[in-house]
Amino acid sequence: MIANGFGKKSECRIEMLNRRSNPLTIRFSQITAMLLMMFFVSTALRFLGFRRVYRLVARSARPGVPGSGHRQLAEAKRTARVLKQVNRQYSLLGNSCLTESLVLWRLLLRRGIGARFKIGVRTLTGPFESHAWVEYEGRVLNDVADVGKIFTPIDLPPPTTTRSGPERFCGHRQ
Repeated sequence: MIANGFGKKSECRIEMLNRRSNPLTIRFSQITAMLLMMFFVSTALRFLGFRRVYRLVARSARPGVPGSGHRQLAEAKRTARVLKQVNRQYSLLGNSCLTESLVLWRLLLRRGIGARFKIGVRTLTGPFESHAWVEYEGRVLNDVADVGKIFTPIDLPPPTTTRSGPERFCGHRQ
């Protein structure tokens, strides 16, 4: 909220254009929160590793919100579009798909939307590659619809287990 010259507070909203030229209106505070969350997740991945960050994000889940799956799907898609736009237009870090997907997954879990975090791998083009994305009701939210065919999804252990998982993903060749 920003105080205007008349002693009243008004919301500062920013319109972003997505690739379909439909404006997405979002509050400045939401942009700031998303950027901070991406910074913290990126930093946590470097210092804590994937396994711990994965568990921390999973613990932030709230019980599912009653409502139609259609409404939750629409909200999940909108959140994914807004996050992608914020990452592209305002982030100085150039966050990876892993960071962006973990942040999206956390945002959706906090809203009670039971999204699933996915990681896939491929070696088709030569070196080992990995990629992360988020799905809701079998629909990919933050990537192309057939990303599960391009990258072979791997089964992640439940977030509460202590099994060691890969520490780095997305763009890192091994």
